[in-house]
Amino acid sequence: MTFNVFPAATALNVVKRTVVLHAHAGGTTASMNMTQAERFWAAAYPVRYITLADLSDCTEVRFMSVVTAHSISVNTPLLRLRYYTSWSATHANYLQLGLTQHVDLSLFTGTANTLQDTGWLDLALGARAEGTALALCELGGNGSADPSIGHTQAWFR
Repeated sequence: MTFNVFPAATALNVVKRTVVLHAHAGGTTASMNMTQAERFWAAAYPVRYITLADLSDCTEVRFMSVVTAHSISVNTPLLRLRYYTSWSATHANYLQLGLTQHVDLSLFTGTANTLQDTGWLDLALGARAEGTALALCELGGNGSADPSIGHTQAWFR
């Protein structure tokens, strides 16, 4: 599926891939006592938020999520998108998706009922492949707060 996100389509501004990472029919899903250490999102169901995508012709990523409930943790709670070269249920295998930075969205106080958006970021060289696994991860919790998200997707071009 391809979407034009700018008034005029050119080779540089057309979204080549839209990857939906969360679109729960009930509306939202909550983290399960979000921990400070990084782990897969919603730890009770970790592999539900891993998917494959062909990113072989993509160089940029834009990550977006509707945050429906924020975290009061002082540990900078984040929703993070990571990649691996094939599907894996082992969190430690997943790598930084951005070329020079992590692809993160804030879940901190004040983000409830907002759309969080990274803007366009350069994609890590290793992620630019067919069959790239994308995993939704969380970190920076306090072990008790349960931030929640609604529709969550990543665009690639």
